[in-house]
Amino acid sequence: MSSTHACIYLHVVFGTKDRIPWISAEHLTRLHSYIGGCLSAAGSKALAVGGISDHVHILLRIDTTQDVAGLMRSVKRESSRWMKEQTADGLFAWQPGYAVFSVSPSGVEEVRRYILKQEEHHKIRSFEDEFQIMLQKAGLEAERTQ
Repeated sequence: MSSTHACIYLHVVFGTKDRIPWISAEHLTRLHSYIGGCLSAAGSKALAVGGISDHVHILLRIDTTQDVAGLMRSVKRESSRWMKEQTADGLFAWQPGYAVFSVSPSGVEEVRRYILKQEEHHKIRSFEDEFQIMLQKAGLEAERTQ
């Protein structure tokens, strides 16, 4: 085979530092658009970006030449810088790390809908509960917070 063919979908989740609700309603949509632009500039495609005041979900199709860690480091660095510029006090930070889950092509639409309906989901479930369930479904050890 003379060329590379790949279809790699990922669902990425990360939160604000100490889960502080720093992302105001005023900045939420613009931040999500900015993150999509960061991914596009890096050669990936954002299929959905959503979240609420203390975390972000991203569904993306990643290019085979990219590494996930490098891409997330860049997205978090650039979006953090952008958020600091948008706020009067300049306070904003993401938590260290992130969670990333593979998504099969047949599951893309379900994950996309889930991400775009984050406000609805969080009327009945906290981010902490949501995140623990996601980790458990993926067979990952759930974090324990004090």
